[in-house]
Amino acid sequence: MSSRLVYYGKCQTKRPTRGGTPFAPGANGEVTVGENDVVVCTFTNTRQQGSIELVKAWSGTGGQTTLKIGTTVGGSEVDSQLIGANGGAPLTTGANGGAPLTTGANAVDTGTYYVSESGGLSTYNTSLACTRGGTPFAPGANGQVSVGRNDVVVCTFTNTRQQGKIEVVKDLVPSDSSGRFSLLIDGAVYATDVGNGGSTGEQSVDTGSHSIAETPAAGTNPADYITSVACVDTANGNAPVTVTAGNLNVGYAQDIVCTFTNRLVSIAINKQIGLDAAGPWQDSLLGVAVETLLYYRFVVANNGGVDLENVTVTDATLGAQLFGDPAHIFCTIQGISAGASEICGPFGPTVSQHTGPGTAYPDGFVNTATASGCYLPATYADQYCRSSDDSASYSEGSMSRIGYLPLVMR
Repeated sequence: MSSRLVYYGKCQTKRPTRGGTPFAPGANGEVTVGENDVVVCTFTNTRQQGSIELVKAWSGTGGQTTLKIGTTVGGSEVDSQLIGANGGAPLTTGANGGAPLTTGANAVDTGTYYVSESGGLSTYNTSLACTRGGTPFAPGANGQVSVGRNDVVVCTFTNTRQQGKIEVVKDLVPSDSSGRFSLLIDGAVYATDVGNGGSTGEQSVDTGSHSIAETPAAGTNPADYITSVACVDTANGNAPVTVTAGNLNVGYAQDIVCTFTNRLVSIAINKQIGLDAAGPWQDSLLGVAVETLLYYRFVVANNGGVDLENVTVTDATLGAQLFGDPAHIFCTIQGISAGASEICGPFGPTVSQHTGPGTAYPDGFVNTATASGCYLPATYADQYCRSSDDSASYSEGSMSRIGYLPLVMR
């Protein structure tokens, strides 16, 4: 009867062999060694593992950054594979939010890891969310996560593009001016052919440089207006915002309102005729007897949104009749405020002449006056001058040329 020696130990995974032939060890690693047996037992230790993946999600305008999975804070020891549009190390997302947007799943030993991202995120707000086997869990400080046996850990960095707001508003002076303008942000029209009070409404934009502009509608001559633009940040106590050549910078959470103000530069003259220096005044007289004494006056109005200076009134025909000088200046008005008017005159008398068929004035006697004035802003190198014409007329009565005495009004 052969003797046996019994040894105790633990065999894992691989079966022992006796003479090259596998056999099953007993409980607690028990094996039997017979005469001439060659028994080989092998312990195989398989490291427990799970997986970890880091994903990128962009909210708003996408960018480019580097995703990292490491065994140290901010490290990338787990995977140094180069991916991404620009080949950046170690795990770079695609340019402008493009693919790839993940590191892919990485098989890792159980333990503690750190997820992070770096570069290109100064204009983004960042959040991190993780799941383990599909169940959400909160990562620790510095992106710390624990990976257990057979865990499938997926963490997602969401980067939300920081934004502010721009609104462009139209301000016409005077408010009832007929001018119409379209309002633009970054070259796109948000309000078409609007008048006073028109607006683009608030438009959300990425932080950074943006442009604002206006374009005149058909029938609106921009040369009729003095244009200025001013911007304020309503989210910060209406703090002024610098605008340079239509460009401005929008910061995070700013609420910027830009106002294009168009001040009309306008002058108007109303030439009037009357039979007495005290009036009443009309634009024309009918049925005037020959050699009637006539008087004229001029009402000059500033219908614009800026004050006018150096206003003058001329009337070549009346100047020649009354003063022998067609270039005679009837009035020089130092200034007329926006929305105000001044009366120049009366002047006269002159003596009416024959009008009608067969005379020098077949369509009545018409003469024209001109008012001129300028806007002279201290902040502008140029002056803005305007002029306006208007006529007054009279025509002879049907019976006055056949023996009736002239009607003379004093």
